[in-house]
Amino acid sequence: MDKEKMLGTIKSATRSFADRLNNQYAENLDDKFYQGFDLCMLKMMNLLVDSNLKDAEIISLLQKHFDLRLSEAEDMIRTAKNRKNRNKGK
Repeated sequence: MDKEKMLGTIKSATRSFADRLNNQYAENLDDKFYQGFDLCMLKMMNLLVDSNLKDAEIISLLQKHFDLRLSEAEDMIRTAKNRKNRNKGK
C-alpha cells in the first residue's frame, strides 16, 4: 500500500469517527433540551391547573404560546388534573 492510500484511509477513518461523535453530541443535546422542555411544561401545567383560570383560558394560553391544537391542550389539562388528584391521596 502506498503512502497516499494509507493517508487517505487514516483521514477518512478519522473524519468518520469525528462525524459520529458530532452526531451523537447533537442527539444528546436534543434529548436534554426536550427533557427540560417536558419538565417545564409539566410544572407549568401544574401551576395553571392550580390557578384561578378557567379551562378555556388555559387552552387559549397554550394555543397562543405553544401552538397546540385544541385536543392537545385539553389532553394536557386533563393529565395535569389527574396528576393533581392522584397526588392528593399521597
